Amino acid sequence: MVVEALDTIAGSSAIDCDVIAARLSECLDSLSTNGPLYDALQNGDFKQEFGRPKCELEIEVRFGSIRNHLDGQKFNLPLSTDALVSERAHVKFAAGVSSSQYTAAHSFLKQLSEDYDSKSQWDANLNVLTYDRFFRLPEYEESVRISVPQNQTNSRDKSFLAIRKVKLATWNVYTGNFSKETQQNEETPMEAVSDQLDYRIAVNLEYRVPLREMPTTSTAKLCRKKSRDSYVHKKAGLRFDLSQVQVVDNDTVVKDNEPISHEVEMELMGETIIGVLMNDLLSHVDRVQLLKYHCSTLIRAVKHFRDVITKGDADSGNVDIMGSNIMTARLGLCDFRFVQQDEETIKRYRMVISPQLPLIGDYLFRAVTPALEKEKAKTQKRSPYREHVDEIPGPYIVVDDGPYKGKRVALGERL
Repeated sequence: MVVEALDTIAGSSAIDCDVIAARLSECLDSLSTNGPLYDALQNGDFKQEFGRPKCELEIEVRFGSIRNHLDGQKFNLPLSTDALVSERAHVKFAAGVSSSQYTAAHSFLKQLSEDYDSKSQWDANLNVLTYDRFFRLPEYEESVRISVPQNQTNSRDKSFLAIRKVKLATWNVYTGNFSKETQQNEETPMEAVSDQLDYRIAVNLEYRVPLREMPTTSTAKLCRKKSRDSYVHKKAGLRFDLSQVQVVDNDTVVKDNEPISHEVEMELMGETIIGVLMNDLLSHVDRVQLLKYHCSTLIRAVKHFRDVITKGDADSGNVDIMGSNIMTARLGLCDFRFVQQDEETIKRYRMVISPQLPLIGDYLFRAVTPALEKEKAKTQKRSPYREHVDEIPGPYIVVDDGPYKGKRVALGERL
């Protein structure tokens, strides 16, 4: 059994958590001690009532682009890493992706959810058509969204869902794309960043609004037709929403020449975080550590998913949602005997892990060295790293059973 180390000898966190994930976990912890989230926890608003809670916590990431307020051009910084944009910056976030990026996201999630080895970890809810109408009601400060399922728009007696959203935190995250190449060529940056996706992190409370009947459509501020595909990775606690949206005059008529916008969102399941915040058995230190664990899962998954849909799977490495609740490139113990890695992966391995090619176990002495001594390696067409594999036990992989049970070593499948 390999146990995950949550603390260093000095007492600091040992969880792999970048600045954005750490800030998000600290934000959630702070929100739970004062304000609307604290009040909701104290009032029991997250307890189940008639099959669902009165209130739900939403931790959402939406892809799009950060743009200047004045000219609407894409906001750019001389950075090669992701960065939180100050609230004082004169920018706005424009949600949405291109049709090609939407198709890439859909194909990627479809492939993952249908893979034989991982499909049991996925739930898919496809082709859900709803009509969203937004109202200003005198009883509430926030706008109220009323969602009506398909074929239920002509009767006030049928089901609908009314939600008011209380905003707790909103962050714009700029995606760094600055490099020496773009610095040397003035024309490159605009072309290079045109398809680059920024993202917005939003923390909200969603309250159900008790309405006996729907307001008339004519009083709505906005009406939208939305077709959505949702994929949920159960173990990771992540949901992916892919939506095609059109503005409509009413619930059935699309406005003339109204384009279809494509939206890609990711969400960390709110009940997971609420479970951490409501666990009285946890110390404050342990609570923060678990929040970092889940927030790191979300942010790392966001970055890999963004790279997949903007650059393609070939540029992002072999991406998968692993048992460690993290969407990560298969890089760690990179055994060249079983998997032919691309040059980019090899370059990344040498830069991050070791400047030498990986030597797993005593394979060098049991297979490569004898072949070299017999001068067979010079005449072989295949690399000696791909020979004699049947004589070698393994490969062994690390399986993560969660933050409580930790990690263990298991026999993996030979490719």
